[in-house]
Amino acid sequence: MVYNYRIVIPYALQKSILYELHEGHLGVVKMKSIARNYVYWPGLDVEIEALCQACEPCRQQQDAPPHAPLTPWPFPARPWQRT
Repeated sequence: MVYNYRIVIPYALQKSILYELHEGHLGVVKMKSIARNYVYWPGLDVEIEALCQACEPCRQQQDAPPHAPLTPWPFPARPWQRT
């Protein structure tokens, strides 16, 4: 069965699909993004939120955005050398 362009997952398989989506501990936003592209069942978003709130690695991912390494610019020899 298909809803819009997504596969409707039967109740018996919903938990296994949910844990498959959660395998990488991507966090709520990325899990919802992936799920919304491929699968559907009523209450999917609520279940994703509940699972991520109960998962310690997901909560740490939520609070710690990736940091870009700082790279210093070379000091210019004269004004307006670097544009």
